[in-house]
Amino acid sequence: MGEHLDPLELDAARAGEPSPHAERCAECRAAVEGLRDLAARLAAPPIEVPPHVRRRILRAARPRWLPLAAAAALLFGLAGLWLIRPSEPADVDRSGSVDILDAYTLARRLSRGEALDSRWDVTRDGKVDADDVDAIARRSVLIGGGTGQ
Repeated sequence: MGEHLDPLELDAARAGEPSPHAERCAECRAAVEGLRDLAARLAAPPIEVPPHVRRRILRAARPRWLPLAAAAALLFGLAGLWLIRPSEPADVDRSGSVDILDAYTLARRLSRGEALDSRWDVTRDGKVDADDVDAIARRSVLIGGGTGQ
């Protein structure tokens, strides 16, 4: 190679990239060494951080959101348990409350011959039938927090 390395190639050789030309050419080898010396002189000297300052920095760097994250995880867990709690047997439509629509839904399922869930046997007589529809209807219109059947 008749030419010398350009500035980018010299810097690449300074950074450690192999350069067969710089190994052969004394002028380019000297330029690479000169760049290494310059880089060493321009590098900031290492700063010794006193141990008490290091401890304060590490203490301040601890995540302050950790207790908040733990509380949020607990709330999400409790909410999940609430969502998967067993539903009230009389809540046929799984709306979260027992109302006349549950009685209507069960009556429609019975009249259509649809599949019935044994949990809907609110009278506990071993079968899901019109008596359960009546019990759910009575329960849905109770006033004063009565328990019905």
